Amino acid sequence: PCDVVSTKVLTMQLPALGKPSYTRTARNKTPVLYDGRESEIEIGKGVVLKEGNDVAIVACGVLVHEALLAADLLSAEGINASVVDMDTLKPLDVELIGSLASSCGAMVTAEDHSVIGGLGGAVAEFLCSNQPIPLEQIGVQDRFGESGQADEMLELMGCNSIDDLFSD
Repeated sequence: PCDVVSTKVLTMQLPALGKPSYTRTARNKTPVLYDGRESEIEIGKGVVLKEGNDVAIVACGVLVHEALLAADLLSAEGINASVVDMDTLKPLDVELIGSLASSCGAMVTAEDHSVIGGLGGAVAEFLCSNQPIPLEQIGVQDRFGESGQADEMLELMGCNSIDDLFSD
């Protein structure tokens, strides 16, 4: 989840699944994005926070807010980006991913987690088998884990600055 509101809503939905589940949360203080928008949050469904047709930025957790900031920077350069909060990786909202692949033709995933076995990997697997388009995966690359404060770890992994995320 990307904020305190989505964390609460998704946690309350978990018992209805009737099966084991896993929720990954962070200690980072993040802006509230869903105040008054709780009805949009559903396990297994991504939420389009910003509409665009040049590229789709699909993010989860603490990088959702960063993705919105990146979309604003891209807009200033004439690039119209969709931003999606993909709070559920399994089941992945493949209907939304497929729709974004068709409308945008390029995608970026952003997560404060390993791209292998994370959001980037899940989206890559779907696209590879169904709608191959260019994909950039931003997140922790294949490396051993380390410990530290949340902001220190985001900096160490290169996930804390929108300038770093979209510098290429």
